[in-house]
Amino acid sequence: MKKPVILIIGLIYALAIVVVGFLGIKARVFNEKIYVKDITFVFDENLTQRKAPEGVDYYFTIPDVENTSFDITAKVLPNNATVKQCTFTSLNDINDEPFYTINTEFNGESTIGTIVCNGFNSFRTICIKVSPNDGNKQLYKTIWILLI
Repeated sequence: MKKPVILIIGLIYALAIVVVGFLGIKARVFNEKIYVKDITFVFDENLTQRKAPEGVDYYFTIPDVENTSFDITAKVLPNNATVKQCTFTSLNDINDEPFYTINTEFNGESTIGTIVCNGFNSFRTICIKVSPNDGNKQLYKTIWILLI
């Protein structure tokens, strides 16, 4: 190539850098994943909140009647999180005879966990871990419920 052609290409290149820098072409991210920052709850009115022991986020008592059942609604923050669904997991010993079941339902905005106890279970504790389904392993909440 001749010298004038190389100079013109270099000049256009330098001018393009100045124009782009001045006008500020902005990159937009599509399909951005927004992770869950916190989980909030709405608890059944029959649950009585108590002071939680260390390492437990929520601690409740509930009167034990035959086939006790109650709802815990989990809602994620921020409201525009990509994945809003949560998982309810039992933390009770797997060798312990299961005395309750957890049924979950997602309504598009929040996850409703229905805990159903089998028979009478006085002075047994239900231990539940609630975590978001967005893959964040560090964020979870623990809930203990003592049947009295």
